[in-house]
Amino acid sequence: MKKVLVFGHIPKWFGGKQSSGLSNGMYQLAFNMANSCNNLNISFIATDLHKAISSEGKLKIFGWEKKTLISYILGHLIASIGVFFNTWTIYSKIYNISIFNIFIKRILLKKYISLVKPDLVHFHGVNSCYLVDIVPKNVKIIVTMHHCLVNDNSIKNNVKYRKLEEKISKSKRINAILFITNQVKDEFNALYGSTIPRSEVILQGYEQEKYYYIEKNNSKNDKITLCTVGSIAERKGQMRVMEALKASNSKYNYICIGGGDKKTIEELEIKAKKYNIVFEYKGIIETEKIRETMAFVDFMILPSIKEGFGLTYVESIACGVPVIAPKNTPLAKENILNKSNSLFIENESVEAIKTCLADLNLYKFNSKSVSQSIPNIGWKNIAKEYEKLILSL
Repeated sequence: MKKVLVFGHIPKWFGGKQSSGLSNGMYQLAFNMANSCNNLNISFIATDLHKAISSEGKLKIFGWEKKTLISYILGHLIASIGVFFNTWTIYSKIYNISIFNIFIKRILLKKYISLVKPDLVHFHGVNSCYLVDIVPKNVKIIVTMHHCLVNDNSIKNNVKYRKLEEKISKSKRINAILFITNQVKDEFNALYGSTIPRSEVILQGYEQEKYYYIEKNNSKNDKITLCTVGSIAERKGQMRVMEALKASNSKYNYICIGGGDKKTIEELEIKAKKYNIVFEYKGIIETEKIRETMAFVDFMILPSIKEGFGLTYVESIACGVPVIAPKNTPLAKENILNKSNSLFIENESVEAIKTCLADLNLYKFNSKSVSQSIPNIGWKNIAKEYEKLILSL
């Protein structure tokens, strides 16, 4: 049995600080590898869990507390001083976090590598750049890349990540890079050439046991109900949907699910009132509540500027709700989004959304057929693909 140590952060609902799809993906993958793969022993370092040890099924989760961390540093003072000076040497403002923050993460990694003695360490994203050198040379490394940050113009100063992405792509220390879609892999190859580490595409999974077909609510409603599931932000496009609805306010209801800053949410509510749009903001809600909401939804619309994967498309389709998405979204290339479950817009612009909405009443989908169109990419199956790869290294 191979010991695998995963480094990352966990979602709020499990005690972390994150509400992003990335944190949920990190956790779900580790949880399912731990509980579904007989040949892997999985531990998880959660940098945002402020208690020493927790567990979920067979997954052991290591967090940290100030007292125990200080005690470890004092008990390994010479090694910790070495880690600090190495951190100072490799530190760059490109990392966009403080040198102290990086030092703490490197100390945590060193501590738990010593405790777990893993055969392999699993990192996620560009943050692996400042962690790789902590891993002993006899321990293998894999990195999952969820996004090509350089190509995402919705990220401030996105070009600064070029050096980090290229460093991962050309690393001789990393044993394998896993891309979550072919589009992410293709973008990396176009920018940086063929990767030196072995590279494969393993899609992200979804929670099949939580997102599944739900009978449509047949209460009489002359309006089409749209819903956007995603963080309330410019990149996700809720404000653009609102602007597109301005000319068709009598035809649609609009629901938003997801977290966001108070100012942006208030701006959405003000515009809805100004444009006379029936609008409901539900905030961050539990999965069961999302499924219940989907019974009233005709289309899930997410005109995102850029997605690495687009998990909410999959979750919505699994519930039987067709989606409206930009035609260049990665899941269209994977043919997971297709004419049986999706409508494609030219791009994420207000005009493209308007064009789609103008004829939306002409499109009829069978919700049960929509739900059945999703391939078998539940987390358990994805975990098995990772197990196969890890055992082959």
